[in-house]
Amino acid sequence: MGEKTKAVADAEIFSFWQSFQFASYGFVNYIIQFFAPFKICAFYPYPKDYTFTGAVSFMYPIIFLLILTITLWSAFRTKIVAFGIGFYFVAVALVLQFLSVGLAIMADRYTYIPFIGLAFLVVYAVDFYVTKFKLSKYVTYSLLGIFVIMLATKTKSQVDVWQNSETLWSQVIKYYPNEDLALANRGNYLGKSGNIQGAMADFELAIADGCKRADVYEGLGNSYGTLSMQQPNKRDEYRTKAIDMYRQALSIDSTKGNIHFNLGVTLLQADPLVAANSFQAALKYMPYKEKDILPNYGIALINAGKYQESINVLTKALSLVPSDELYYNRSLAYIGINNKDAAIADLRQALAINPNNQSAQIKLSEL
Repeated sequence: MGEKTKAVADAEIFSFWQSFQFASYGFVNYIIQFFAPFKICAFYPYPKDYTFTGAVSFMYPIIFLLILTITLWSAFRTKIVAFGIGFYFVAVALVLQFLSVGLAIMADRYTYIPFIGLAFLVVYAVDFYVTKFKLSKYVTYSLLGIFVIMLATKTKSQVDVWQNSETLWSQVIKYYPNEDLALANRGNYLGKSGNIQGAMADFELAIADGCKRADVYEGLGNSYGTLSMQQPNKRDEYRTKAIDMYRQALSIDSTKGNIHFNLGVTLLQADPLVAANSFQAALKYMPYKEKDILPNYGIALINAGKYQESINVLTKALSLVPSDELYYNRSLAYIGINNKDAAIADLRQALAINPNNQSAQIKLSEL
């Protein structure tokens, strides 16, 4: 579906005609869904390149204007239709995309109140025609009962869709199989749930479709990173692929701190200096995650031979969350600058926190 990464669409990129098309599309389809809610889901993407083509580009605006014309005409004959449609229109106007907000062209979860206007018209029409034309109440009410049962059944199935991100986005993918956002979100959920192959399938499908979302490339990089730990015999191959995915993600959006962090972790042993730079970038964009980034940043600096810088970083990390591992790592940095006394002091601190830290025991006995 192309690149759609903004949470709020820029209204200036749409012409008045496009905005009117989007709004009329939602106006008409919400009415259709009220009577026939067969194809409902959590996310309705904009058309490709935000452009309707063919008859659709004119069909919805014409229907929209026709309904409004009938409503205005009816206001001079009976206020019933004008009230029902008017109530619906006023209540739903805020979620029609006259001014585009969000990534979806529709959001049917906001139509509960607007549908009161349509429901009013249905009930009034049934009562009117049963009374005027002496229609069988039993037949009419039986049909209404069947309709209500159908709605209740659909409601139950739709509630089940919202169980988790897999069921939610799987339904979206069912109707929009190449929607990048849905593939990215389901892939991330599958990856976190341990279904790495399923996650990779979603990410790869999105990329094959020309996706330009940083989180998709990041997700595929995370998947390769996990495989590198699960399959030691292919560790280097998967790490190389993970690094490539992270770098492609950063070429799309270099402000993603998580991607910088993951790249740093992957490069920690292979290229510690680049890893240190990645952790520094992660700190820039995610200063609120210092306690997670600083320990890894300190290790990268040790591996790169920048011992004094590592001491400074690890000292700051210790001020946030003291741990035996941090004291042990700082002792290695002190050894790097030949400060034996400080190293011994840190190793003793590590063992005071965790007497079973074997690395600290061995290093202290060596010193």
